[in-house]
Amino acid sequence: MNNKKTASTFIRIFGISWLASLAILVYTFLSRTAVSQNFQILMLVVVVLLPVIFAKGGFYYIEIADSKGNLLIRYFNLFPIGRKYKALQIPLERYSHYEIKGSMGVLFSFLYVYEDTVRGLARYQPIGLTALRSEEKENLRNILDQIKKTNK
Repeated sequence: MNNKKTASTFIRIFGISWLASLAILVYTFLSRTAVSQNFQILMLVVVVLLPVIFAKGGFYYIEIADSKGNLLIRYFNLFPIGRKYKALQIPLERYSHYEIKGSMGVLFSFLYVYEDTVRGLARYQPIGLTALRSEEKENLRNILDQIKKTNK
C-alpha cells in the first residue's frame, strides 16, 4: 500500500500555491498601482507560512509492506528541502499496536507505531498521514489491524 498519487498531487498543489503567492507578493511591490500595505503583509505571511505548514504538517509519502516476516514502513516528508528517506522494519512477532493521533483538530494526523522490546514498549517517531485520503487511511488501518490479528 502506498499513497504515490495523492503525494504527487499534494506536491503539485504546494508548489503552485507557493509560487502563485510569491508572484502576487512580488507584483504588489513592483506595481505602480496603490496596493494596501495590509495585503502585502498578508501575502508575506502566506509565503512564509505555506512552507512551514507543508514541512511540519505531516505531509508524507508512505509505503507499507509485509517483507519476510517483518512489517516494513518506508516514508519521507514531501517537503522538497531536507528530504530524508526513512524506514521502519519491525519483526511481526514484536509489533504491538499503532495509534493515529490528530493535531490541530482534524487538520493534521500522525501514525505512531509501537514495538514490544526486551526493555518494554517502544514508540517510533510519528509518521505524517496528512497526505492520505480517507480511503487510504482506512486501508492503512485495515493492514495494520490484519497484521496484529495474524500475530496473535
